[in-house]
Amino acid sequence: MVWCPGMNNNLLLVAWPYQGSIKFSTRVAVNYTPPTVISGPTVTAISSSVTATHWKWTFRCQDCTSWIAQGILGAIVQDSISVFGWA
Repeated sequence: MVWCPGMNNNLLLVAWPYQGSIKFSTRVAVNYTPPTVISGPTVTAISSSVTATHWKWTFRCQDCTSWIAQGILGAIVQDSISVFGWA
């Protein structure tokens, strides 16, 4: 999931099911490189469910409107339209 249009230099929240639970991390892709894990945003799982065919995860993300990755400050531009992306 990405909070801004495009993946480059924007905060990514990746999540996937693993052995009945949800694993997740915050990452940033800088200059079209593979996304690296960053610290700063605090993600809290509220609820989740995993079955053989699908998974559901509700979370809270604190400090997810700005971030620093590889010395570059990034932020959601609040005076424009921000579009959530997912894959």
